[in-house]
Amino acid sequence: MTEFKVIETQEQLNAIIKARLDREKEKYSDYDTLAEKLKIRDGKFKLKNKLSQKKKQVQSATASKIAELEKDVNTWKKISHLSNK
Repeated sequence: MTEFKVIETQEQLNAIIKARLDREKEKYSDYDTLAEKLKIRDGKFKLKNKLSQKKKQVQSATASKIAELEKDVNTWKKISHLSNK
């Protein structure tokens, strides 16, 4: 640790405070970059969730359509079978 020095002038005090503030600012110098990366990641996460929901909706609609078509096929098979007798 450094030896204690008595602060005798306002300029000395200002220099010490400035040095301390500069050290603190350096700790958070990449804050803006990190905040931007977080926004991008958040946007990707929201998009992924929307796409996942849309995929589930499409899968559900597709499953319903398949069930409907299978029902129609079975009906046509019954009709065809009856007409062949």
